[in-house]
This record gives sequence, structure tokens and C-alpha cells, in this order.
Amino acid sequence: MTRTLALLGLAACGGGGTNTVKSGTFDTAPEVDEDPPVITHTPITSSQTAGGPVPITATVTDGLAGVALVQVLYRLENAVEFTPLDLAGAGDEYVVDIPASATTGAGGMFYYLYAEDAEGNFVTEPLGGEGDAWRFGLTD
Repeated sequence: MTRTLALLGLAACGGGGTNTVKSGTFDTAPEVDEDPPVITHTPITSSQTAGGPVPITATVTDGLAGVALVQVLYRLENAVEFTPLDLAGAGDEYVVDIPASATTGAGGMFYYLYAEDAEGNFVTEPLGGEGDAWRFGLTD
């Protein structure tokens, strides 16, 4: 919805006044959030200890609607399904440990991040999600 605004300005001039009318338009419709959150994360590249927790940290921001959900989705190298795990947030910083019980086994682990805002806009990091997930090795 667009409304027209007319402003009446009074200018004082030597004992009398003149009226000046200024007009313009402004948009009264609420701004719609169509942008997903932004995830900043440094991928784990070094091998992790099998049977130990793996800390995941990310900075997630959303300028308009606000961040509603941040998850890490992970799976062992020989597994088919990814397991979602919510990250806890304080401000823009989100953290969680992939539990030690999930890192048992040889080989490696794949993971990616997912974030969604209050309007349902979402993003994965890396952008290809499970098809482009990061990998780190697991060693004894």
C-alpha cells in the first residue's frame, strides 16, 4: 500500500508567514524477508579421534526475520542417512558437539550445516548440502 504524504511547512518572514506545501510518497507495506540466513563456518579438515566428540561452531546471521534453526547433519562414511543435530546459539554464535557415540568406526564422517529463518527461508553450507558435504577422517 502506498500513501501520499503532504507536509505543511511554515516559514517566518518579517512579521508574516508563508506556507509551503511539500509532498511525496512512502510505502507502508511491511518489508518481506526473502533472503536466507548467512552461515560462516570453517570446515573441519584434520582427522578427529574416533569415539570422541567433534565440536562444530558456526556464525549464523539473518538481517530481517531472525534465525529460527541451525543444524549440523552428519553421517559416518559407510552410512546412508544423515542425522540432524540442533546447534545452540548465543547471539550469532552457534555450537554443538557431534556426540562421541556417533564417531565410532573407521574411515571418516561427512557433515554439512543447515539454517532457517523465522520466515522459512533456508540455506545449507556448503551450498550443495548432503551432495557436497565436508569430510573429515576418524583415527584411533
